[in-house]
Amino acid sequence: MKRVTLAKLFLLSLLASCAAPQAGQRVVAPPQIATMMANYVDLWSRGEIERIVEEAYSVPFTIIRADGSTSFEDEQALSEFLADTFAQLRARGYERSTLNGYETCRVHGDIAVVEMSFTRLLQDGSVMGHPERTTTYVLRRTPSGFRIAGLVPHTEIAE
Repeated sequence: MKRVTLAKLFLLSLLASCAAPQAGQRVVAPPQIATMMANYVDLWSRGEIERIVEEAYSVPFTIIRADGSTSFEDEQALSEFLADTFAQLRARGYERSTLNGYETCRVHGDIAVVEMSFTRLLQDGSVMGHPERTTTYVLRRTPSGFRIAGLVPHTEIAE
């Protein structure tokens, strides 16, 4: 039942993220979400898998791509996926990411949809791939605050 509900939630979040602000309009995330997402980008940049799983993600965790979805039912499977992802990124020269801002941020009670723009940088300081990547995140409020329950990457995660 959770998978069906989560899949519907992601579909709704994807549709909601299509309602981008007008040109020049800046989206401001609520402080608790902005702080959590900034911490997430910092942890991601440092490749701190254990802390990402503990402080930024919640399980079950789902990634939805155009060709299908992948769900991680426990922290061990999610950690293994992240270890593989970071190995691929490092092999390509990845150093860190910067948060550029938010395209969308909508909070509906204990659920939030955030479309974040970010840039990945290589060890030589050049941009890795597209300079303004975006990903749509679905956040769920937990006793520890909002955590990412799933995401819809708009580019490949390890590129």
